[in-house]
Amino acid sequence: MDLCNRNDIQALLQRHGFHFSKAMGQNFLIEGWVPRDIAAASGADEHTGVLEIGPGIGPLTRELARRAGKVVSVELDRRLWPVLEETMAGCENFTLVQGDVMQQDLAALVREHFGGLRPILCANLPYNITTPLLTRVVESRCFDSVTVLIQKEVAQRICAAPGTADYGAFSLLMQYYTRPELLFEVPNTCFLPAPKVTSAVIHCPARREPPVQVCSEAMLWRTVRAGFALRRKTLVNSLQTGFPLPKDQLAAIVTGCGLPENVRGVIADCPYTSAKDIICSVGRDSVVPMELLYPFVRLSAKLFGHADLTQADALSAVKSARVPILLIHGEDDRFVPCDMSRAIAAANPEKIEFHTFPGAGHGLSCLVDMPRYEALVKAFAARTIFTKEEKREEP
Repeated sequence: MDLCNRNDIQALLQRHGFHFSKAMGQNFLIEGWVPRDIAAASGADEHTGVLEIGPGIGPLTRELARRAGKVVSVELDRRLWPVLEETMAGCENFTLVQGDVMQQDLAALVREHFGGLRPILCANLPYNITTPLLTRVVESRCFDSVTVLIQKEVAQRICAAPGTADYGAFSLLMQYYTRPELLFEVPNTCFLPAPKVTSAVIHCPARREPPVQVCSEAMLWRTVRAGFALRRKTLVNSLQTGFPLPKDQLAAIVTGCGLPENVRGVIADCPYTSAKDIICSVGRDSVVPMELLYPFVRLSAKLFGHADLTQADALSAVKSARVPILLIHGEDDRFVPCDMSRAIAAANPEKIEFHTFPGAGHGLSCLVDMPRYEALVKAFAARTIFTKEEKREEP
């Protein structure tokens, strides 16, 4: 029997009087390459014990059983228990656990079934329990790796980089315990019945040590939940949802950690690298010798403007930037050379997005190509200020 063949599946389900349940998020795989590739990606071998959640009729279960030392599948739907007894008949290394995985003691399950084996988790997860289940799994620290087929949008959130629109509390939690990687997408046509969304497979090897050392993980997650509670607000305002402290006290804590109190992103049009660089660039045709020009201007700024020009150093500042930065520069800028923006962008490529406008002079990029300029600024604002769920109406 081919468990990914539509006709074989329908005949099997008819024999057992089974009908799909939307409440249980049941979508069975009907393309053989999908369970094969998932099982291969899991790294299961004879030294591995695999916990599978929601086996359905067993296409992934069979692939895992061919590779692993032992497979334990937890199935909630009692209508599928006799189906699995039929489809997994003859697999000596397979055990069915009847019940709700959310009520199971995962550590006890691993101890009972996987003695001497390396425990991993591999599953085609029901969409409706993905987040709470993965949270329980990674927090249990019972598994060497987690390989799951889930909704693509959730997979992208799990793997999202800090500072992007998809990044959130769940991303941070998964990345604290594991090193998630999005492996491949699975179209909705690979399922029966077909869901309305695309799916994706992620592989999450467990971290041996957390990426940061904290005094209290409970306090860490309390802070994370509060920090992401109000995505359109500043960090200080968000933290007030989890900590009943005066706002000025929270602001002092935030700034004391080297974080900006209320800045979510920076947009800079034709910036210069440092005060010294721009003064020397502008004054290159001056009658004052270059070795005297900058000291003279710096002294004048301090005496008459009470300003310390040595602090005006964008190149040094962006190296430690914690917020996203958008740089825009006209390629024909004769006042602040475009190469200054290039140098700034190269100093922190992970945080800085850099765009040039051919034919634009100093501060004139918006006039040369207003549609492009506007699109860049709006897209940057959408990523740094607003989430997908909280789009602000355009003026």
